[in-house]
Amino acid sequence: SYIAAACVNEGIEIVDLDLCFEEHPNKSVEDKVKTSKPDIIALSIRNVDTATTTGLKYYLDYYKDLVSNIKKYFNGTIIIGGSGFSIMPERFMEELKVNYGIFGEGEIVFPKLVKSIVENKKVDDIPGVVYRKDNQIHINEFIPVILPFPRSYWVIPGKLLAGHIPTNKDEKVSNTKISNLIN
Repeated sequence: SYIAAACVNEGIEIVDLDLCFEEHPNKSVEDKVKTSKPDIIALSIRNVDTATTTGLKYYLDYYKDLVSNIKKYFNGTIIIGGSGFSIMPERFMEELKVNYGIFGEGEIVFPKLVKSIVENKKVDDIPGVVYRKDNQIHINEFIPVILPFPRSYWVIPGKLLAGHIPTNKDEKVSNTKISNLIN
């Protein structure tokens, strides 16, 4: 994963668990947490529903159950992110009652957030971070990041930009196209 690589590049140790193919996700997470003893748990929320017209299923209850179970044996920091989270960050923060979230691309933001948490520094100046302060959810300014792959899907609160980034050999032309999409 790009985020795992970004963490390793910043000297952050990671332990990975892909719940996609786990028959018993709650038990798998519990076992992994008990053996690795992490300081921070990060969850990527990819989908909010099945995206089908027949048999539509929403996943919010699944995520709530997962986080609720994690909190039974883990008292540390929980961070959520991913494309599903980025669609409705406030709702997920409210429903899951986690410490932090990241909306948009996390490859740059996540390592900065982890370091800030570990070093007990403020997070209100890290773009794309969602956090709790004074019993309110705060969302920092979002700055789009162009990642090193040709096709991306951008989510900006209040706007959804889906498709590939409109690029051109001339950087000025590309920037104009992107600005036209955003504004």
